[in-house]
Amino acid sequence: MERYLALILLVLAIGCTKQAPVANQDSPSKVLLQTYDALNISDSTTFLSLITKVRREDYAEHPEFLKNSMERWRHKHADVQILSETHDSTTAQVQYRIKMTGAITGDTTRFQSVYLEDGKWKVGY
Repeated sequence: MERYLALILLVLAIGCTKQAPVANQDSPSKVLLQTYDALNISDSTTFLSLITKVRREDYAEHPEFLKNSMERWRHKHADVQILSETHDSTTAQVQYRIKMTGAITGDTTRFQSVYLEDGKWKVGY
């Protein structure tokens, strides 16, 4: 009986020392899809919230770049299909297929780097 009690206490002790689960965060693939969704509807606020600090700083220094990017995206639409995702604790590579319609058409496969920044995945260079 003492063995069972000791076993139960051991299991409880191990269970209590586990770290709390990490808050549910979006995957690198989901962030990439959200980025294209923002571009498709010309939502610059959401777009800026999904990209890395370095890219946001570039747009802050050159606001005409963001304005021009949003204007170009008004005349096209991207349908994105995630093909694969690999990542370690801070960097991800997302392979995806993008079909463009509108002013520019095309169908190609690309890779995108996504970085963990302040606990959230952000699309980067």
